[in-house]
Amino acid sequence: MAPNQQILSDLQLIMETDQNFDLLTTYKGVPFTFKAKVQSIEGGQAHIKTAEPTMVCLEHEKKIKLLGSDYFDPSVAEVCSFDILNGLAVLQNFSYLGAKLGERMIVRVEPKDSIEVEIATNDKTTLGVLADLSLSGIGVRISYLDYHSTLKPGTVVQLSLGLPKGPIHPSGTVLSVAKIVGNYRLSVRFKEGEPHRPAIFHYLVDRRAEIEQELKDEYRVTIAVKSEAK
Repeated sequence: MAPNQQILSDLQLIMETDQNFDLLTTYKGVPFTFKAKVQSIEGGQAHIKTAEPTMVCLEHEKKIKLLGSDYFDPSVAEVCSFDILNGLAVLQNFSYLGAKLGERMIVRVEPKDSIEVEIATNDKTTLGVLADLSLSGIGVRISYLDYHSTLKPGTVVQLSLGLPKGPIHPSGTVLSVAKIVGNYRLSVRFKEGEPHRPAIFHYLVDRRAEIEQELKDEYRVTIAVKSEAK
């Protein structure tokens, strides 16, 4: 059986046994899970219902992850439509996640305000802006004009950035460079065993608490706006 049909068959069983299942999404880099129930399976689509504020993420997400269990493997689906007032969504085009799931459970928080990042190589210093930060690495946006070939994958760099509780100066290796709208995005993995981890950990904890509150605020605002528009 093709993966899409197998996953729909598994969801059919979950519906028939009236079980909840968990969905995984991200909001400003932070992974969140929320529970849902399958309402129906029709024409290759799964109609689901949830009542948790985290579902506001579906206003932005084009894809959503379905967490596995003892009964089925984790998968990903396209969000076809979403009705936040009634907590309803339609999912389609399912496929298995495999090893990618663990990567998405890592907290990579996006900053609230712009944070400048200095990237130094042996012979050049470049300024960028923090895209996201985790314990293991950092994403930095660099303008087209400021990017140079020295910052190719494999390059060892020295970073400097100011966090709310003080500056940090980790070193790392460029893993990838992606061209996005208006910028290049560098992914840098930190060198292990450096003293920056406690400072980053505290920043992640504080920023995650802020993001959780921002998510709840967005849910309330979205519900209010859509209710008034009815």
